[in-house]
Amino acid sequence: MAEEIGSGTYHGYATIDRWGQNVFHLGPYHLFLSDKVAKQLKMYRGKPLELNVSKID
Repeated sequence: MAEEIGSGTYHGYATIDRWGQNVFHLGPYHLFLSDKVAKQLKMYRGKPLELNVSKID
């Protein structure tokens, strides 16, 4: 069963996992990123980030 993700502030970092998936790591957990979001975060890959999410499609 998939986890429900809501709006809010998330702290972590964006990266590409060993299977080639764009993910945002939140400690031991990770969220899969859409291609659109991954492209926007590409320049910040591997750096600590704070994401303020207001809408999720």
